[in-house]
Amino acid sequence: MLKLERIQKNAALSGLEPGQVVRIVTTEPVGLSDNYSALTVYYKLADGTLRERMLFRTDEAGLSLAEAGRPWAFDAPGEEFKLAVEACRIDLAHLFDPMMAVHTSNVEPLPHQITAVYESMLPRQPLRYVLADDPGAGKTIMAGLFIRELLMRADARRVLIVAPGSLVEQWQDEMFEKFGLSFTLFSREQIDRSRSGNPFDDIDLLVARVDQLARAEDLQEKLMPTQWDLVVVDEAHKLSASYFGNKVDKTKRFLLGELLVSRHGSDVVGCAQPSERSARRIAQPIPSVLASDATPRCASMASADRQMIGDATLGSITRHFLLMTATPHNGKEEDFQLFMSLLDADRFYGKFRDGAHKVDVADLMRRMVKEDMLTFDGTPLFPERRAYTVNYKLSDPEAALYAAVTDYVKTEFARADQLADGGRKGTVGFALTALQRRLASSPEAIYQSLKRRRNKLKRRVEDEKLRQRGQLVKEGLAETVGYENGNGSPEDIWESADDLSPEACEDFEEYLVDQTTAAQTIQELEAEIILLEGLEEQARQVVHSGQDRKWDELSRLLQDTPEMHDSAGRQRKLIIFTEHRDTLNYLAVKIRGLIGSEEAVVMIHGGVKREERRLTLENERRTIDNLTARRESREKELLAMRHVVSATPVVLGGALVIPAGLLMQRKGVPAEPGGWSADADARTRIERIAMHAVIAAERALGHAVIDVSAQKCGWDLTSQPQPVDGRLTTSRHIEVKGRAKGQSTITVTRNEILYGLNQADKFILAIVLVDGDRHEGPFYVRQPFTQEPDWAETSKNLDLGQLLAKAVAPEASL
Repeated sequence: MLKLERIQKNAALSGLEPGQVVRIVTTEPVGLSDNYSALTVYYKLADGTLRERMLFRTDEAGLSLAEAGRPWAFDAPGEEFKLAVEACRIDLAHLFDPMMAVHTSNVEPLPHQITAVYESMLPRQPLRYVLADDPGAGKTIMAGLFIRELLMRADARRVLIVAPGSLVEQWQDEMFEKFGLSFTLFSREQIDRSRSGNPFDDIDLLVARVDQLARAEDLQEKLMPTQWDLVVVDEAHKLSASYFGNKVDKTKRFLLGELLVSRHGSDVVGCAQPSERSARRIAQPIPSVLASDATPRCASMASADRQMIGDATLGSITRHFLLMTATPHNGKEEDFQLFMSLLDADRFYGKFRDGAHKVDVADLMRRMVKEDMLTFDGTPLFPERRAYTVNYKLSDPEAALYAAVTDYVKTEFARADQLADGGRKGTVGFALTALQRRLASSPEAIYQSLKRRRNKLKRRVEDEKLRQRGQLVKEGLAETVGYENGNGSPEDIWESADDLSPEACEDFEEYLVDQTTAAQTIQELEAEIILLEGLEEQARQVVHSGQDRKWDELSRLLQDTPEMHDSAGRQRKLIIFTEHRDTLNYLAVKIRGLIGSEEAVVMIHGGVKREERRLTLENERRTIDNLTARRESREKELLAMRHVVSATPVVLGGALVIPAGLLMQRKGVPAEPGGWSADADARTRIERIAMHAVIAAERALGHAVIDVSAQKCGWDLTSQPQPVDGRLTTSRHIEVKGRAKGQSTITVTRNEILYGLNQADKFILAIVLVDGDRHEGPFYVRQPFTQEPDWAETSKNLDLGQLLAKAVAPEASL
């Protein structure tokens, strides 16, 4: 801003002419000389043209004195410039790499997964789609790539995944491990912790249980006013509805699906024109290598332009809606029409009539069977697999037990049919069916189940007698069925394995098997207990007799089948699935005794904590053959790159390094206390004490520890801290160095130095000083190395005193 009084002759002014600096020739005030309101100025342009203009007080804001100087300079901080350029590169990366999500994720997608994302889903705006590929096709990976692509293109910020209770943790893990996306598991505790009282508004990336949302009206009320960019429903065939005559019978899950698709009573403001940036992104073409005839548009949209999507999503709670299921059709065309109405209510309106309605869902659903899935070289993705059933004949005691338990189940089923309460009748049927399955599982499983059931029913009779002798216990039994867990009992008890988490499902089934009964009086309950005592004794005798034909066949397969051993004679890894915990424990004891190793068997069941289960699986996937194959592959890569790297330097000299202690020993001089020892057993003992000390320290901090010293990966221990707020934290890579007390140096290898530099803060050097059977430490040193070793160095000695000077205790290293 420049006051009129400051405009003088020969002044250089900007603002009079657009984009130019003019020079004032003379000025004439208009009005009183001491308080004029206007000023006539005569000025010259850069080409010498003379002009005049009357300026008023309102023009002062656009005027300024021009200053001589360069239009730009290179004196800004380089780090900030580099950061800005990198941000711009990432922001526009999808223009040059249309499959950016593939190259920034920890997955190697297959051809059918790439075409599903970049041909079938990404071009559709807005997306209303069913992904119905066969089981095992990797639909989770397809959804993850789609989510990642939308987030990178700024077309999505808020994503909701709705899945069965048994799969929500798996979704959270895979989104983080494969795509680096930190999803939060929804729970009711988050309502109390939420700032606004509505966690659906506060959390942008959320995974929720389908039954938890379907049965809770208060949660649906909180979900209804929220807006999402993408909603993914896994196992979407559970959102089912059916016709009963001309009436539609909608399940609670189907009503949830309708809620996710349409928001009732809401107004969405449309935008007539997208911004220039959004229009440029939408015009980004799909790569021709994948879709030569695809519509040249893309799925990207700036966050500010999300309201421009048009009539297709008016009133919708989400802009993109993706259903995932391997079984979209149950054989009834009218039910399938109802299911598809979640995507297009107008097209699939009314009851389906054969011959009157034409079903064409090619634009709404993709279905690819396993036979059509190929690898990049054109070979079938799924090789032919053959399943064989091993038949065996029960021993006489086992056959007698099977017949006795079967008669008991039949009798109880007949009594359950006489119950007037339909819900209780179904619960008793479920419990008896589970008991029958345990009979077929193993003698141990049926014995333990009968024992627990007898004890629970016996305690129930005692409680009822104390309360009111001789009266109906029907009311009390009804209370027994009222099982509750953190997410409520399942809507359909026969689908409890899908609706509940593994641990909750196991507890739920155990609860029903142990306590549910068709007895209506104490006398009936006592008669059932007497019958259970006889069955329990019969099962105990079978278990203690050691006659288990099923185990005999499994043992023979493990020992005598050639396919169970590799070429070196080692036992191959074998996965055994069983439905019941009692059978699992029974098999673990048997197989460990057969193989002769406690570590030969690892177990995963519903009671295993999530983090422990993940570490167990990760540990089991590692094999010597896999590591050897990776090393050979890396050697081939290095060999192929020899033409682009410098040749090996010519060695002009060499040196043989001999430890001073060994040299003194060869000369016959006694070793100094704490000096180098040639005794390999002594060094091994020191290393073992050091490893145990560090493992104990990490476990005291609540971390899960894996010993990777045998894998020569650059450190000895991988320590995984506990998740924080449901999110996995960074693991710690610990190199353990045990030294005899009194020594002054520590030797580290070239490999350890390089990994320490590459891992940065994840790498910890743990020092343990050993004095006989006692030890001091461990002492933790972060970033112990400052520079890479010379090309000829294979190891390096570091000063122990300097390392201990900057070391901290384990608890201070967090």
